[in-house]
Amino acid sequence: TVSVLYWVLSNMSWLPFGLGRGDAPARQDSDVSTSGPGRRTHIRLCTLNAYLIPAAFVNKDNATCKDQAGRAARIGAWLRERRVDIALLQEVWGGGQPALEAAANDTSESPADAARHPAVSAPRSRRAQRNDDGAATATGISMTSPEEEATKEKYAVLSWCGSWGVAAADALWQFASGRGGLWVAHRTGSSQCPISDAPLGVRWMRYSKSKTRSRKGAVAARFRAYTADGRPTSLVVVNTHVDPMNTDGVIEHQFAELMDFVRDAVLGANGLLAPSADGFGGDAVPPLVGGGLDCSVVLCGDFNADAEGALGKRLLAAAKSHAPDAPTDVRDLYAEYRGWLPRAPTYDCKKNRLVMWPQQDRLDWVLSFDRLCGVPLRCVSVKDARVHEHAGCGGGADDEVGPFSDHWPVTVDIQL
Repeated sequence: TVSVLYWVLSNMSWLPFGLGRGDAPARQDSDVSTSGPGRRTHIRLCTLNAYLIPAAFVNKDNATCKDQAGRAARIGAWLRERRVDIALLQEVWGGGQPALEAAANDTSESPADAARHPAVSAPRSRRAQRNDDGAATATGISMTSPEEEATKEKYAVLSWCGSWGVAAADALWQFASGRGGLWVAHRTGSSQCPISDAPLGVRWMRYSKSKTRSRKGAVAARFRAYTADGRPTSLVVVNTHVDPMNTDGVIEHQFAELMDFVRDAVLGANGLLAPSADGFGGDAVPPLVGGGLDCSVVLCGDFNADAEGALGKRLLAAAKSHAPDAPTDVRDLYAEYRGWLPRAPTYDCKKNRLVMWPQQDRLDWVLSFDRLCGVPLRCVSVKDARVHEHAGCGGGADDEVGPFSDHWPVTVDIQL
């Protein structure tokens, strides 16, 4: 009986409130919470190792990395269909990158198709005015239809990781610039989107110790976002990719450097929250009532460590004790949302035919910080969290098209 119940909960994607492990449907009206007329307050994040290695670098260890352009186009279309607000991808090494960005920004679908996943019926202008205390006012109402809104939306890619339009040039740039194959894009052009059209700041780093030629690394970007009651706040998202194996403790070394990077990006004197002309009227991020910073911080990426395994638990413990005298509170959002329900692996040799290694591990994480080095931050609440098994496989595991990556994508809907 217990085994049957476990199987039902693990495989039925129709269960309410995200209890199933199947692929999530495109966002519908019922998925959307609004603050005032038309702005959503849920932010959908997606992390995915895209497995877009240039053909010249494909070898016996990654022999399933084929049809990069075709898979990249399907990834871009999937992001657009799911209306992901911020996409944080790894292993975008140039192979298929032009197709990825073209498909994500393909507005050729008809208004009828676009209306299949409307956000809200009466969106508010992105440039809504605010009163003296920072609350949104009722001015700037846009009566654009959902169909028009969906066809206006674009994905803006952080300038240093955007495509040059030629896969070979993209591959050269990725390796020459040392950007680690990291790709970050955010949705723009929609008055319903709960984040700013442009990041308020960007920081990146390379790990000092690595067994790979790319050395891997991390990138952090700060966006203006909105709370459930429509007040402006800040959201810092961090994307990373660490080494594939913990040889000589390299993953743990990189994770320690990553925590230093997050601390400096958020709390440093010259970090992303420092005063700037593009911030809140030129002011620094305001404090929370009772102390702390009115900012939320989310860390995503491919950590190459099973979150349920010994190494994954050591990394999370290391994050919490990174500064012994100034504790950090970090949450695994997918695990928190799933609770006692089964947790799907993101790298699954039994269900994903592109996987090269005999593993069934949850390597791709979405973490949030309630407190960083003793400083309280704005907590996020999780509205949905999914591992999209069989993503890209229209007919399930046996679909002829097959998966678009050797990792399953993870989406998390958060509210600030």
